[in-house]
Amino acid sequence: MEFDLLASDTHRGPLIEVQSVFPIAVVGVLCPAVRERQAVLLSDELSDAARRAGWLLAVSFERVEHLSSACLNMLVDLHTRCRHNAGSLVVFGLPDEVKRILKLTRLDACIPVATDAGHAASILMGNSLHSRAA
Repeated sequence: MEFDLLASDTHRGPLIEVQSVFPIAVVGVLCPAVRERQAVLLSDELSDAARRAGWLLAVSFERVEHLSSACLNMLVDLHTRCRHNAGSLVVFGLPDEVKRILKLTRLDACIPVATDAGHAASILMGNSLHSRAA
């Protein structure tokens, strides 16, 4: 089952594009910069996508050029919600600077960073089998 858009920002257009929902949600962030306002809106939209897919969520940042600390905080919160619901969050397509920040802050130890959508799906399916069996 596929959805074109899950939600939209009335002032700037859609913030995410849902590429697939089953067995995991693969979601692309469409705004070029994620600042505090966008992070708040994305949190709701990504949480809804995760809930619809049983809390298995892969988020692509391939179209994003800038992420603020508010976005990183939102990802940590989303990761916590996914784990609380026996799911997982994986991100991919991050700008190089954001990858470096994740490594420096050791956030990459809790939020897996995949190379692409296929890699993200394999991480999620491996994690979901492990976490749901436990």
